[in-house]
Amino acid sequence: MASVLHLRMSFDLGITFTKPIKVSELLPKAAAVLTEMLSLRNQLTLTLHERSLDECHQLQDAELRQGNGALVVVAVEANIDEGVEIIAGLESATVSIRPAHTNLQYALGAAVVIALARELGEDIRDESQLYGNKYRKSPEEILEFMKVRGSWDDYYEAAEQLADRFPE
Repeated sequence: MASVLHLRMSFDLGITFTKPIKVSELLPKAAAVLTEMLSLRNQLTLTLHERSLDECHQLQDAELRQGNGALVVVAVEANIDEGVEIIAGLESATVSIRPAHTNLQYALGAAVVIALARELGEDIRDESQLYGNKYRKSPEEILEFMKVRGSWDDYYEAAEQLADRFPE
């Protein structure tokens, strides 16, 4: 039986570790998912950062594994203000979307979780049913729910097409 990824109304997405993950190897996969999700003409670049108190520094790599307490921020084109945090806990990693979330953060958070779920061979359990009306779904079902129609150059404009899918 596959492990389960958890989605909660707090917009935190948790995933149980089945192996350590090098974030530098995950970023291109999440970028490809986000590019496909937003129907972008050009591939996006995701950047990795470390947040500490009031500062944020760009990182080349980080490893997420059980209990290492890593806190990293994944952002589109180094836009930290609209990044999502990945926190490594005792048994799981949590992708956290800040309270003043944007449509881009919904998409970025979903893209990171889809990439993690694919990498770890996990199913997704959406307790809040935020990403569709089914309690348990595959990464492909979340991707399909999030896909933007058309073809876009600007990722902000593309993300705005998601406005009717999420509560304000």
